[in-house]
Amino acid sequence: MRYIKKKSDFGYKTVHLNRKEVEMKYGVVTSPTHFIVKDGIVAEKFTLPVFNKEIANWLTNRILTISKN
Repeated sequence: MRYIKKKSDFGYKTVHLNRKEVEMKYGVVTSPTHFIVKDGIVAEKFTLPVFNKEIANWLTNRILTISKN
């Protein structure tokens, strides 16, 4: 939420890790995989590309919903 307020736009940081580390630490075997993190805890994980405005809007709404709880 702070990122959206600060940047006035949808966006997020990416983290690049080697494939084996990602599989071992986070159970990710498909990419792209996205995590919504709230207070340092993974609140939601999903796998899909953000390739159009509808998906970006959906993701923004999920982030906003989670940030309110």
